[in-house]
Amino acid sequence: MGTFTPEDVQGKPPADSLFDLLNMWWHRVGFDAAQLPPYSEACLRCGGTTKLLYTGATCPNCNGTGLRHGVLSTDHDRLSGDGEVHTLAEGPIAEHAQLMIGNRTARLGVPSGWQQRSSAEIAEIQAIEGDGPTVIAQLYPPARTPDVVYAVTISTMPVPANSLTSKNMLQLVLTVEHDMGLRAVSRVEKVDFGGDIGWLWHLQGRMQGRLLSRPHQPVIPVHCAEVWAPVDTGTALKILLTAPPEQEREATAALNTMIASWRWDPPIR
Repeated sequence: MGTFTPEDVQGKPPADSLFDLLNMWWHRVGFDAAQLPPYSEACLRCGGTTKLLYTGATCPNCNGTGLRHGVLSTDHDRLSGDGEVHTLAEGPIAEHAQLMIGNRTARLGVPSGWQQRSSAEIAEIQAIEGDGPTVIAQLYPPARTPDVVYAVTISTMPVPANSLTSKNMLQLVLTVEHDMGLRAVSRVEKVDFGGDIGWLWHLQGRMQGRLLSRPHQPVIPVHCAEVWAPVDTGTALKILLTAPPEQEREATAALNTMIASWRWDPPIR
């Protein structure tokens, strides 16, 4: 049946124990090696010894990648929320804003001390975004100096139908971490968003100034939060908070107020 040697697992994903590796090797014995995936693609991370790719069949949990929900187990464990839908706290509101988003009308509370950008300012922001997201609105605290990155930007973008899932949100966070140089400082949690489900997470770190439309600043410390929610079957809503890390608490309270107060108007019949 062959001999198990340490070389068989060099460079492979670590198992929970030597027993896992031995068990994996044992269950591959007798099968054509050409028909089996390499050890590096086996399901050591998506269910332990009961879901290893013994026969070359595709694991239903990871599609043969060896990654649970498309991410490493360490990332899955640090990013996955509890699955419950959370209702966020609503703080003081100065006024209500009405937004046209696709063929739907939304209303949200503008937190005390915040105001909306004008239509002309939104057009300037959209010009910077180019062919990316469609910017609907931006709210900001005017008491902050103009050179401070501090705003909540609401935008939409086309997405494949039924693509807003917890699994895809985990993958999205990892992409943001990689592309923006940030680190998630919260789990991906489901939140009540106007009667629908949204996904919320927070990130923090130092971003290149050019990514924040400030090319004259090499790096900028920033706290970010993203909320994603469905508009319709082919459109997603993205709410992005950017704030100085030292204002994390007050910025988060303002964002929570916007989310908690969000309401979709009934469709016109």
